[in-house]
Amino acid sequence: MPINTLFIIASFILGFLLVAFIRTYDIHEKEPYFKMLLTAMWGGFWSVALSLAQYHLAEKLGIRIYHNFFGAIFIIGPIEELSKFLALLSSYFFIKKELNEPTDGLIYMSCVALGFSLIENYFYAVRSINSGYLLWLRLFISTPSHIFFSAFMGIAFFSVTKQKKGFSLLIISFIYASLIHGLFNGVLFHNWLIIFFILVIKFSYHWTFTLLSYTTSKSPFRESLSDFLMNSEPKIEKGIECLHCGDTTPKKTFKKNKIIIQKCNNCPCYVSNHDSIYYIFHHFGSDFRNMTNQYYLKDEKSENKLRRNYASVFKGNYICNISRKAFFFLDELSSAIDEYNLKLQKNIEEKWWFPETLKSD
Repeated sequence: MPINTLFIIASFILGFLLVAFIRTYDIHEKEPYFKMLLTAMWGGFWSVALSLAQYHLAEKLGIRIYHNFFGAIFIIGPIEELSKFLALLSSYFFIKKELNEPTDGLIYMSCVALGFSLIENYFYAVRSINSGYLLWLRLFISTPSHIFFSAFMGIAFFSVTKQKKGFSLLIISFIYASLIHGLFNGVLFHNWLIIFFILVIKFSYHWTFTLLSYTTSKSPFRESLSDFLMNSEPKIEKGIECLHCGDTTPKKTFKKNKIIIQKCNNCPCYVSNHDSIYYIFHHFGSDFRNMTNQYYLKDEKSENKLRRNYASVFKGNYICNISRKAFFFLDELSSAIDEYNLKLQKNIEEKWWFPETLKSD
């Protein structure tokens, strides 16, 4: 099978996997796969069509498109990112009912960027005379990068279309997308700047997941840990040992995705396994990064005996590394998670460019 054909097939497979991967971060009210795929196809077609139209107009106006840093930052980046946003705007009529939380804007903007990249990859593979190595390099770098460039505009899209505000955020997000896209292309045009290339990708990746954490924490569908435990119907299952009182009897068991929590029968504690504590912060605390390095603490100077003997994720929970078990007091952990969410929101909303009109939502 020709290398170009393999490239095209792999490109579509990777695209599908990326759609599924992005959706895993839409944890409170998931978007239907059908609407996401429709947005990727519709948005991809229109974003490419609009890009070609703008390039044609630029040529008619005598604007030469140089394949250097100037051309990448001031022409290619703005043209392609504007095309993506307009394509998403053209999708509004069939995603309007699904667009009910800030994360949705980011998700559907990512779908448009994905569609754009898949079509671009197709034409690149068909027309390319480069080696297979360069084609595969483009596949694994360009497709996710297009998503990371444009995702920020999704928050502005949600705000402008659903809340009728945030126009300054739209301008800022467009400038960011154009600039980071232009830097990416500029580095590709000068392939000796490989270190800078890695930094651009790393920054855009980190920023996308920071935005996902923020928008998820602002979801109107997000429930607190307390609400989940109070409103669920637990089943009695084999008990996890309570490290607080030693109880090992079967317990009421609450499950949500990868989270397993049990209510101790002999003391006020809830018990869990080591990994579930991290999943609790991911789900209820809206943090999708690896928390181990940043929040895995042990306070040996604390007057609280529990805190001296156990490690903790942020606060409000007690983990034993040896037994891989954990326990917590509900009010304490639920309050800690709410505090953690506010911290995530504050980190974004204190940025000088973040509009005041969006902070109260």
